[in-house]
Amino acid sequence: MQGMESGAAGRAATVGALAAVLAVVVAAFAGALGGGLVYDDLLLVARNPALGGVEQLLETLGRPHWDFVEPDQALRVGYWRPLALVALYVGRALGGGAPWGFHLLSLALHLGSVALVFALVRTAFAQRSLFVPSATALLFGLHPVHVESVAWISAINDPLAGFFLLASLLFFARWRRAGSAGLAFAPAITLLAALASKESALAWFALAPALDWALGGENKPRLRAYLPALGALGAYWFARTLVFESSAAGFDLVTSHLRETALRAFTLRIELLGGALALLAWPSRLNLFREVRPEIPWDDAQLWIAIAALVAWTIALRAAWKRGARGVVLALVLALGGIAPAVVRIESIGRFPLSERFLYLSALGVALLAALALERLRRTAALACLGVLATLACWRDVTRVRVWHDELALFRDGVEQSPRSLYVRWGLGRVLLDRFRATNDAALLFEANDQFCAAQDLSTETPPDPRVLVTAFDEIQSSLGVGWYHLLCALHVPQECTPGEAELVFRNLADKLADGAPGSAEARCGLGVALKHLGRLDEAEAELARATKCNPRHHAAWFNLGRLQLERALWRDAIASLDRAVELAPDDVESWLSLGMAAIELDLGDRARAALGRSRALAPEGAAPLLQLGVMAARERRYEVALDFFEQVLRIEGSNGPAHLFRGKALFALGRTGEALRAFSDAARWLQEPSSDPLREQHLVEAFYNAGVLRLQFAPAEALGVFEEALRRDPTGRWTPGLSELVEKLRQDLERTK
Repeated sequence: MQGMESGAAGRAATVGALAAVLAVVVAAFAGALGGGLVYDDLLLVARNPALGGVEQLLETLGRPHWDFVEPDQALRVGYWRPLALVALYVGRALGGGAPWGFHLLSLALHLGSVALVFALVRTAFAQRSLFVPSATALLFGLHPVHVESVAWISAINDPLAGFFLLASLLFFARWRRAGSAGLAFAPAITLLAALASKESALAWFALAPALDWALGGENKPRLRAYLPALGALGAYWFARTLVFESSAAGFDLVTSHLRETALRAFTLRIELLGGALALLAWPSRLNLFREVRPEIPWDDAQLWIAIAALVAWTIALRAAWKRGARGVVLALVLALGGIAPAVVRIESIGRFPLSERFLYLSALGVALLAALALERLRRTAALACLGVLATLACWRDVTRVRVWHDELALFRDGVEQSPRSLYVRWGLGRVLLDRFRATNDAALLFEANDQFCAAQDLSTETPPDPRVLVTAFDEIQSSLGVGWYHLLCALHVPQECTPGEAELVFRNLADKLADGAPGSAEARCGLGVALKHLGRLDEAEAELARATKCNPRHHAAWFNLGRLQLERALWRDAIASLDRAVELAPDDVESWLSLGMAAIELDLGDRARAALGRSRALAPEGAAPLLQLGVMAARERRYEVALDFFEQVLRIEGSNGPAHLFRGKALFALGRTGEALRAFSDAARWLQEPSSDPLREQHLVEAFYNAGVLRLQFAPAEALGVFEEALRRDPTGRWTPGLSELVEKLRQDLERTK
């Protein structure tokens, strides 16, 4: 009975220790749950067709990870991560598409990894004491390099792969502790899941042997231990050969922007390994955009910090090996072994090789090393030191999580950390333009232009700085940004810019790029939008259609083509284009809204309601879906219902010109002509404000015309002035046939009455 009580008490202590660790980790990372979509999330999450439904997901699992962005993306990026896609699909289901669902899953995976670290350390060291497992799990869970993996939705593959890899190592340790009977199937199965989450799980083949050695014992069966894992690797490789249609399984593809010499490749590996150790030991300067440098002088401080870290690691490993300190050796191998696959194929990790998310497993090595060091202190001192380390890590986690709250905070931090990066400069410019579209704050527009110009200045420095990475992609994106600045400036601050300036920028860029080349679709799309605002609608439609042929998966080209067709009353063409737009970006509110508008014009009530319902679900606080639901109700002669919708819109946005216009029409239909006249006058006022609405000009003419019709009954002279303003806005009579004849007749009538 006493033994049973002791066992129960031990289990309670274990559960309590683990629960306390998890609670602290949750407190440190809870702020991430309120973050939005940032950076790659805008493509991988918001515009990933695989997340549209189970059928689309199943179709995508056999394709490369990023191939939905551009037709040739699979030829340049050798990533295949089917379980990561499944995780994103689950995150979408959890939150109904809202970001918190994805963030919740990322945090849950991280907590699962923390629990596995606790169990792995306890199993590996077979200790009754809970200090080392608890301290290791706590320091691993709180390590600040994990903020990027937990707070960034697109990095979910790191805690996912980490979870399965840690599970594999735990199963392996338990299999060894249980006597190594039979084949190690459980470690192999979880290894396969880790590989299907991210390629970095190949680190298992460095970490498992180190763990095996740390477990001690001689004459252990090797073949039965590693044969199933090799079988899992073979199955994984075979699946990738089918996906990439190559015996190299996609591992030969190069995503790096660096054309390095042999010497630079060597020093880059030193930077990566030593920099990783330094960052793990002192995570003070966290930065998503830690960009590779084409050249590096031998007196560079970062290089020598990396060299010093590697030297210190080598000395520590040698000393621990000589003393037979198996736990310390394991911790040191974990610290570098977790990033080993990136060092082997450094060409495959892109322009930010020392990314914090790559250190997800490596953080375990540093946490274990710290826990083993603290264990050597007296209990009070050990707990005090652990408390200080945990407090500092929590503070760093909380402050860093705030940076990931939204794109503007992330890119402002990026510019602060990497002011000489073209990529970060034009990236911040893009974010500022997006924020301007939502707020109409001209200061954001001008700041965006400053960032695009700063990027262009960096690319044309004389003499060029060999440490600044300049790519054709950066130059294209900077030019595109300048073009969009001029276009938005012309629409909202016409005294500063003209659409002709935007046309010139986009046309020059489009002429330099062959159709189908990276950036060509963006340039053609920008040119088409500029031409539309210049009133050259045939040319605009031709350029936008050409953009969709340059890249059939370019959402903006399809969306703007559909909006132009909507403006030109080509309803069926608009529906076809906008159907493609919502297929490519299932969470884009404007695409669904525009599709609903086109469906209304064709009296496709069910299609319109479905599209507007989707738009309203994505933006429940938005006024635009309510406006279109009111338009549809008015078409169905449900004027009271329509009026209620329009008044809801005006409570949200009192300056909404179309809402005033349609409210006036509903009031007129209900016989409330006095109120209708005031509504049309308000509409004419607000519709003269700058807007990107393709139907704004039409609505403005309608507002003047309808106000004139109502004034005609009691003030013909005033009505003439209003009709003349409508005619000035619509000189061809495109939207009000017979208007010129009406104006002429009214002039003659007034002349006769004088």
